[in-house]
Amino acid sequence: YDCAEFGKNALSFDGVNDRVSIPDNASTNITGNAVTLEAWIYPTTWRGGSFEGSIINKEPTGNGGYVLRCGANGSLSFNVGNSAGWLEIISSTNALTLNTWQHVAGVFDGTSMKFYRDGVQLTPATSLGSFLPIGTSAGIPLQIGEWSQSDARGFIGKIDEARVWNVALGQSTIVSGMNQLYCGD
Repeated sequence: YDCAEFGKNALSFDGVNDRVSIPDNASTNITGNAVTLEAWIYPTTWRGGSFEGSIINKEPTGNGGYVLRCGANGSLSFNVGNSAGWLEIISSTNALTLNTWQHVAGVFDGTSMKFYRDGVQLTPATSLGSFLPIGTSAGIPLQIGEWSQSDARGFIGKIDEARVWNVALGQSTIVSGMNQLYCGD
């Protein structure tokens, strides 16, 4: 399989009932103090709320897991949950653009949250002080393009190169890797 030749594809979502559902696996049940979510997105319509437009979602009922999404006139939303609740950062509106490919990333390092568009940090990091480890999302599939609980928060547009890391990637690593095509295990 030649990833450089055949890997030039993106997933297209209409926001109604589309999703890629990746079965529950220990590698996606991140419960430590670090996670990075990233993807290339090409939104064609904004959902109404910042909590809609799921790009990457591993959100059980209750608290725990992680979510990267966009909506509300171009705002980016990044969430991590623990047993006490959810932490969320939301960019300003118009941080993202319709009908344009852009790379988005959310980073949680245990004490702060930040996100990037095309390798540039959107807002200053949100300091959290002490935060318990990310709560378990075991038993829930990882979703690309939709909310894990229903078809109510679908992304509208294209998603490519969705990635979940169990470490907090730094800005230079995000920039150097965002244009890399990863293929294989």
